[in-house]
Amino acid sequence: MTGMYLRSLATGLAIATLIATTVGKAEITTLFEERKAGMTAMASAARAIDEMFRGARTYSPESLAAAARSLRDNSGEAMRSRFPDASLGVPSAARSEIAANRDEFDRIADRLETLAAHLAEFAISAPKVITDDMRMGDQPMTGGSLLGARTRVLDDDVTSMPAEHVFHLILETCTSCHARFRTRQ
Repeated sequence: MTGMYLRSLATGLAIATLIATTVGKAEITTLFEERKAGMTAMASAARAIDEMFRGARTYSPESLAAAARSLRDNSGEAMRSRFPDASLGVPSAARSEIAANRDEFDRIADRLETLAAHLAEFAISAPKVITDDMRMGDQPMTGGSLLGARTRVLDDDVTSMPAEHVFHLILETCTSCHARFRTRQ
């Protein structure tokens, strides 16, 4: 009887372990899917905004607002929650350095959210056509040198910047995060 009980207990433990492992893998798989969906949504939104400014896509304040909201909604806390330490490294493209530099990663996620929120807010009252004051024009991006090296981006008050400039700061933020925390595939 004891042998049968032990076999039954061992079988039960094996099943429980299998279920726990499966649930863990399912949770990680879901997290990877959510992360990929968020990044894909942000890439699509950035592409849409870029095409609007280049004239390759019809511009409307509503379209600009929708794209900016997608960027905002997938950054900040939403982004941080999709990169827990247990999900970093292989097989993900998210480098394990995120865990060691969590403050920097969080700062980048929050900066992206702030910039995108400003662009979304701007779009609410944006004109029906892209105007010159929405464009960067010939003004240099703040904080750069003649060779393009960035010393410090002085964008504390994005409310005074043209929408296109804010968009370029969004792209720069994405690029810096990917360069630091994403493995090229």
